[in-house]
Amino acid sequence: MKKFKYNLKKILKFLPISIRSFVLEHWSIFYLDDYKRVKSKIDCYVPLYTKFDSLKSTKDLLKKIAFSGRKGIITCEHFCNEQIRQITDNNLKNSNLIVVCVVKNELGRIVRWLDYYRKMGVKAFAIFDDNSDDGTREYLLKQPDVEVFVGTHDYTTIDKIVWVNMIIAIYGYNKWYLIVDSDELFTYKNMENIKIDKYVKTLKSKHVFIESTIMLDMYSDSNIFSISSNDNYEKKCCYFDNSGYYIKQTSEANYIVGGVRKRIFNNTNFQCLPVLSKKALMFMTKNTFVYTAHTIYPFKYNYFCNVTSVLRHYKFLKEDYKNYAERVAKNNFYNASSEYKAYLDLYNKNTLINLKTSKSLKWKDSNSINKIEVSDKTITK
Repeated sequence: MKKFKYNLKKILKFLPISIRSFVLEHWSIFYLDDYKRVKSKIDCYVPLYTKFDSLKSTKDLLKKIAFSGRKGIITCEHFCNEQIRQITDNNLKNSNLIVVCVVKNELGRIVRWLDYYRKMGVKAFAIFDDNSDDGTREYLLKQPDVEVFVGTHDYTTIDKIVWVNMIIAIYGYNKWYLIVDSDELFTYKNMENIKIDKYVKTLKSKHVFIESTIMLDMYSDSNIFSISSNDNYEKKCCYFDNSGYYIKQTSEANYIVGGVRKRIFNNTNFQCLPVLSKKALMFMTKNTFVYTAHTIYPFKYNYFCNVTSVLRHYKFLKEDYKNYAERVAKNNFYNASSEYKAYLDLYNKNTLINLKTSKSLKWKDSNSINKIEVSDKTITK
């Protein structure tokens, strides 16, 4: 059976998107016993909170997710075992666009981060605080356009996906969500002249409801981990790689990979290329689910990698070294935090790592997006 599934996934890459999506969304045919067990959990699931747009719709969606295979089964189990609680209510439920973010000890970044999105035109933030103890939660509680959520479990990558989907279910469907991390600044073309409410109207008029973005790692002309989040890091970390990106094709999705992280960390024991494509801006319906940090359900949306917007990604600030060391110690990120182990291993061998080269480009404005080149070359491994 294992060999059959392996060969089937290899074949799927070459089939039309509609067939590929259908097969993957019914992958639990191979895990029927596990699916039936999780389905019974979903049937009796009752959240402590009752602010779902529709509890029945959420349950029906969870059953579809569970039927998508092992990853869906695990996610639904976490969903049924978790409860989140809203600790502030600023009457933001009727907002047409909500920024969703999970944070932990981000006081240095969060002030500048909120200011950036407010200038973009965002008026509602739903932020899940993962047991911050540096004053982040206290600061967020004072913000009139922020509603804060907390949970009962420690962070894992699966729990983060659960928290995000629970928040979406609480605020309701048929509205726009911008799902970003605290080190990401969502940027779209001509944003200096167009507020985000007008931007999403334009997307909707073009029948674009889920936008693919590329995570664009930003860096300074100084060594990594030398610029603090208390500095004007957006101004100082103004360089990026505009080339060296290509498509990694899998049965589940087409991903953008490469960039500066491959350029610098390619010779370490980092086993897999970091995925740089994300689904950040989405019009969520009762049939839509954030499946991973880089994919969405239904799977048919995961095969497009157009670079029309970016997440400017500030990953190597001074405070990040401590955060990455904690992630390595806890092994609570993807693949036992292997990506962060690679960063720390290389940095501990040589603390004078400068990401800037003669080929680095300087970010000027949102039109810099036009300079990003994604190669036609694809990887199918």
